[in-house]
Amino acid sequence: MKISKYIHSCILVESKKERLLIDPGPFTFIEGEVKVGDFKGLTTILFTHKHYDHYDIDALKQILQNNPEARVLTNKSTAEVLNEGGILVDILEEGTITRGNFTISAYPMEHEPLPVPVPQNTSFLINDQFLHPGDSLSHKIFHKAVQVIALPVAAPWLTMISSLDFACRNRPEQVLPVHDGFVKDFFTDRQYQNWDKLLADRGMKFNGLRKPGDCIEI
Repeated sequence: MKISKYIHSCILVESKKERLLIDPGPFTFIEGEVKVGDFKGLTTILFTHKHYDHYDIDALKQILQNNPEARVLTNKSTAEVLNEGGILVDILEEGTITRGNFTISAYPMEHEPLPVPVPQNTSFLINDQFLHPGDSLSHKIFHKAVQVIALPVAAPWLTMISSLDFACRNRPEQVLPVHDGFVKDFFTDRQYQNWDKLLADRGMKFNGLRKPGDCIEI
């Protein structure tokens, strides 16, 4: 299985020539480094929640035009927003389904606290190997050992301590950073150096994936 990062929280997962995309939001496309046309051959598109940085209606419409067989899956509150934008959506917010070569497990893991009401957040586990938690660092539901976790590393709702605690509780073999598409490059570089050391000291591998499309294989 191949896992590629495309800025912020947008992740592409590939397994035996099938492709699954998670959270293609505006930060992925805003600077032009990633084009909508870069995403081809998709069978499934997942959205963790309805915050503006995790979905882009216009981009999604173009992605679906290029991938007519792709199925969009998300929770009910996010589906309402996508439906209003003219996107046909299937609900997946808890339980496990199979889509081709992908086994997708959905977990209702709460969005981290904010000074405003938080949206419904769904975390997705792909093939029992890769967890994308969305904007959640919750420990209440997720209970499996995971090979790779997409770890939020920059947000108004987290600290490095809370993010590190989430990684240490789940103990993945590898970590890749997400939710940092709004951070300046010079700061990201320094933070990734810190994360590399922090996780290595705790027996986990950190994969910076600095350029759009950089990937790991497991």
